[in-house]
This record gives sequence, structure tokens and C-alpha cells, in this order.
Amino acid sequence: GVGFKNGSMRLGEDALVLSKSKDTQSVIFLSRNLNKGRQNLYVPQYTLNTHSLEYAAELMDLEEAENNKQMIMKHSIFINERLLQRQMEEIRSTTGTRIIILNPVLDELDLTSDPHDIRIAKRELDDGLNFRQESRVQAKDVP
Repeated sequence: GVGFKNGSMRLGEDALVLSKSKDTQSVIFLSRNLNKGRQNLYVPQYTLNTHSLEYAAELMDLEEAENNKQMIMKHSIFINERLLQRQMEEIRSTTGTRIIILNPVLDELDLTSDPHDIRIAKRELDDGLNFRQESRVQAKDVP
């Protein structure tokens, strides 16, 4: 709800929310950077069928889903489908949610009290694929 959106935006400029149910997997990108200078909020999201990993056509237009996925890959650190799917696989149960805060607002975070509470991801993945160093966007890039 509103509390989650306000709280996550205090922690970072952007947040990627991955949610998994028995039949679907959804990816939602909340982004201050993506919405700078815009009057209408743009929140790219898409949903896949958990078993086939195809778009859930009954939930949204397939072209819109593909455009939203491309926007997420363009403006987040997850630059391809494989990286996004790997994050979804980190949800080990059949249902759950994973929230990844991007572009952290460091003055809002206590990084020292508990070393296991807040973790900053490595800049490079184990298989050699690189994260984007920065994921800033311009409002003109948004459809």
C-alpha cells in the first residue's frame, strides 16, 4: 500500500518488487528516477505464468507487458530476463515477495548496527554478468 511505497522511496530512489504465487509471478518497478518531471505516475509491471514463464495474457495486454519488461530492464540493474528470473528464483517457496531497493539513500540507512540486516549487493554477479553501475533515467524515455 501507500506505507510500503513511501517507506521504500525513503530508502532508495527505486524499488523492484517481485511477487510469486502458485500460478503467477509479477515484477513491479517503483521509480522516482523514472517519474522525475512527469505529471502522471508510471509504474512498469508485468506478470508471467509460473509454469510456462509466458505472459499472463488474461491479466494484461501482451504488448504492454513486453514494453514494461523492456522498460524495467533498461532502467534497473537487471539488464536481461535471466537476471530478473534469477531474482524471482530467490523466492524459494511457492509464494512470497522479494523487494530490492536500488539507488539507496544512504543517509536514511543504518548500515553498521546489524551486519545481516541491510546488505548492499555486489556490483558483479558470479557468472560474470555486470550490474549497471547506475540506473538513472530521463522522463522523456518513458512512454
